[in-house]
Order: sequence, then C-alpha cells, then structure tokens
Amino acid sequence: GLNFYQLIDKNKILPITAYWFRNGYYILQTTPENRAILGKQLVNINGIPIATIADSLSTLFTIDNPATLKKNIPNLIISIQLLQYFGFAQENEIVLGLRNKKGEIENHTIQQGELTRENRKQIIPDQTPLCFRNERSLFFETYQENESLYYIQYNKCWGKELELQYGNAENAAKMPTF
Repeated sequence: GLNFYQLIDKNKILPITAYWFRNGYYILQTTPENRAILGKQLVNINGIPIATIADSLSTLFTIDNPATLKKNIPNLIISIQLLQYFGFAQENEIVLGLRNKKGEIENHTIQQGELTRENRKQIIPDQTPLCFRNERSLFFETYQENESLYYIQYNKCWGKELELQYGNAENAAKMPTF
C-alpha cells in the first residue's frame, strides 16, 4: 500500500464522518452547525454521484477486496484537496446531495472545518452494530445464542507476544495472546 495521507492538507477537510452501509454512505458525525445532515445518505457531491467519486478515489489505493473500498472511501471523500484534484470541486465550499428518510434528495452546503471530540455531534443508532461496540480493543468475541453465531472482531494485529518484543512487559501482562 501507499501511504499518502501525510500529503493531504488537513486544513481542507469536510467536517463529517461517513460510513458505508449496505445501501450507501451515511453521515454519522459532523459539527453542530451541520447537525441537520446526521443520519442522511450521501448520494452526491456537487451534483456528481458518489459512485463516480468513489470510482475515481479508488484509483489511489490497491483494492484487495470490497472491504478495502468500504473502509477507505469514507476517509477520502472528506478531502477537499482530493475532490479538487479529480475535478469534483472548484472551491472550498461543497454542496452535499443527501437522501432523507422520505427518500427525497436535499442539498446542504458545507464548508471546510475541523471535526474534534469536543465539537462533534453524532447520530446514536437505536442499537449499536457489533462492529462498532469494541473498536478500541485488540480483539473481541461474543456468542449470540439466539442466532447460534460466534462473533470475533479482530481490530489490530497485535498482542502479548508483540508487546513483549516491541513494547513493555507491564503492558504485555494486560494483553490477550495473539
């Protein structure tokens, strides 16, 4: 893989967090002044369909499998610099085309800004999907008896063995074994 993220201008970022769900990209986090867009499906940027934008942005990385697209595209569509590079934006002001719960498309003008822990607003789903429940732990496992499902979440390739070798013994004692 090629890590070009350090070349992205951090001052030219849209203050949103999007996530890919089965039927498209949805806005999960933004700043207070943009809270009206929370939970809406992102269908276009400046009138250009998200599928077209995703197709262009996907040329920036190797696609090992569909999960690579689902993970990387939401992190790239927020870069005004990349949107300008591919010709999807001319200015720093961006118009998002969003589908609301009624299925109607509404436009929302958004400007660059910083999304921080202190200023972010987020949509809280009725039920948190398993994949979001333990994002900070190295591993997570649970058995859902009603579905006969054993779920393993593998977040990071790290564990007791690597912490002993590259970290410190005190941290390693608290970690699971890989």
